[in-house]
Amino acid sequence: MGGPTRGDPQPWRGRIVNVWTHPDYRRQGLARGLVELCLDAARERGITRLSLGTSAEARHLYETLGFTASTTEMTITLR
Repeated sequence: MGGPTRGDPQPWRGRIVNVWTHPDYRRQGLARGLVELCLDAARERGITRLSLGTSAEARHLYETLGFTASTTEMTITLR
């Protein structure tokens, strides 16, 4: 988590770390459900910006949830 910046005065940021699904259980919505719970928990706590690292394989999932890509990670601004 970091502090405020000129472009974003919100002092609270979150980071989602290590969302991983065993290959036998992929494509069943488990990762999506977990990340949605994280997004809800962040909103409840007033966190407006989350980031996460991702693999090329998972990038599409995070994009469908509203995350956008940067050079090293993906971020989302919550409302």
